[in-house]
Amino acid sequence: KLDVMTAPNTNGIMVKSSTDGSNVFNQFIDSSDNGHLWLYPDGGTANIKLNTAGDTFFNGGNVGIGTDNPSQLLNVSGGHILIDHQDPQLMFNDIGGSTYTSSWMYSNNSMEFIWGGGKKFTIDSAGGVTLGQDYSTNHSAPSKGLIMEGRLGIGVVAPDNPIEVSGSDNGIKIYSISTDRPRLTFDCGDAVKLILSSNSNYGAIGDSTDTNRYM
Repeated sequence: KLDVMTAPNTNGIMVKSSTDGSNVFNQFIDSSDNGHLWLYPDGGTANIKLNTAGDTFFNGGNVGIGTDNPSQLLNVSGGHILIDHQDPQLMFNDIGGSTYTSSWMYSNNSMEFIWGGGKKFTIDSAGGVTLGQDYSTNHSAPSKGLIMEGRLGIGVVAPDNPIEVSGSDNGIKIYSISTDRPRLTFDCGDAVKLILSSNSNYGAIGDSTDTNRYM
């Protein structure tokens, strides 16, 4: 058994290099009786500091959890990372930035992507997906559905309309897998103005008064 009693802010256990006397290992307590462990590279300042009541940092290479050969600053192998908090976030920032620029956050049973302080993308627990800052902030998608703020381009990079499709000999396909006949409805306000529908024999064009509108 080895007990070391030391005054605050003095070296409790100090290990030095036998070749040049530089610090290698230092264990001490501070004035509040908090424990510290510092590790030094060859002849340098401490690049690993463990503090029982303050900041702890590793600045000497990669850290591996579940692996002895980490390829990145933090390499987790064979397990998962758990963030346990009321509104947990995974934050991203440019090097040297004073505040984070984007993050993934779990809040109110939803996973949210935040950029520049505003929500841009939300997936809720019912499978609803919301795109756009205003929609993601103020609206909720239907269960297993999607609502989107702005325009959608398919085959076009600068859509001029809410939905714009560009292609050769193709377009939008409406398909029914049940006995319900597929149809495309055009409304003006609450009034139905045009319905395009079809069955297994032919297609029909009608309006809200046309008996063929659901054929």
